[in-house]
Amino acid sequence: MPTAAKEKAVEELNALLSERNTVLLVGYRGLKVTDLQTLRAQLKAPGASMRIIKNTLFRLAAKGTPAEPVSEILDGPCAIVFDGEPSAAAKALTEFAKKKPALLLHGGVLDGAPLDSAGVEALSKAPTREELLSGLVAGLQGPISGLVYALHGVVSQLVYALDEIKTQKEEAA
Repeated sequence: MPTAAKEKAVEELNALLSERNTVLLVGYRGLKVTDLQTLRAQLKAPGASMRIIKNTLFRLAAKGTPAEPVSEILDGPCAIVFDGEPSAAAKALTEFAKKKPALLLHGGVLDGAPLDSAGVEALSKAPTREELLSGLVAGLQGPISGLVYALHGVVSQLVYALDEIKTQKEEAA
């Protein structure tokens, strides 16, 4: 018989899963509490957060949401990672999993498409939003800088030519 607290938790989780474009699932069996605290701190940098949930509650809450296909891959104690930049959160998870092999990447959902563990690893190798924006700025800055240098060269040549004419006239006078 479901309690009011569990029903409320399912409703909150359903709303959370309906609103989020990216949800990643990880298994944390074998990790210490301090390890989980460290992981949560590392996930805060890209703006992500982690919530530990019961698998049955996740399955109930995932019904009718984009995360429904992923509920079938749950095995053992799981945590849900959401919010933030998807590739940065996946990068933080994969780096932590390299240090602590007990952390298992189960999969997730990216813009409605289900991901397996290999998909999460591939997402971690994708450039983050900041990296993409810096590449865009560098790409836009290159032609503008070239134009500035070209115009500077033309103007400096004109100045040198006028200076040479001035010295020639002074010598002739």
